[in-house]
Amino acid sequence: QPNDVPAPTPVPGDPALPTTTGAKLDLAVQHMQAGRHVAARAVLKEAIASGAGAPELAELRYRYAETFANTGEHAAAISEFDKVTKEFPRSDWACWSYYRAGESFDKLGKSGKVFYQGATEGVCAKSDAAKEAKKKL
Repeated sequence: QPNDVPAPTPVPGDPALPTTTGAKLDLAVQHMQAGRHVAARAVLKEAIASGAGAPELAELRYRYAETFANTGEHAAAISEFDKVTKEFPRSDWACWSYYRAGESFDKLGKSGKVFYQGATEGVCAKSDAAKEAKKKL
């Protein structure tokens, strides 16, 4: 679908919606890559609601937060990235969430330094997110 034609909003139980958490994640990523962030957000929201305990849950939460950052809704993005860091503190997705929250703070005209610092500490110290965050410090 072209970017100017919104994808239909998924309805839980819709036979057109993938049934596995991984397939929903793949669909959401496809929407994001095509610039359909609101459609991706709807797929991710449903996947999060139905995917308790799924191994992809940290990435689902991260990608959900990313849809807000990608549409300029930085306050919502910060809130959602914060959920990733709290719910999945040992995940690579938490490291990237610190980094992206820092970017969102910067875009709001505030200092994201404390978030970039979070991306360089503890389990994140040797992550790819830490390498990027160090460039911002």
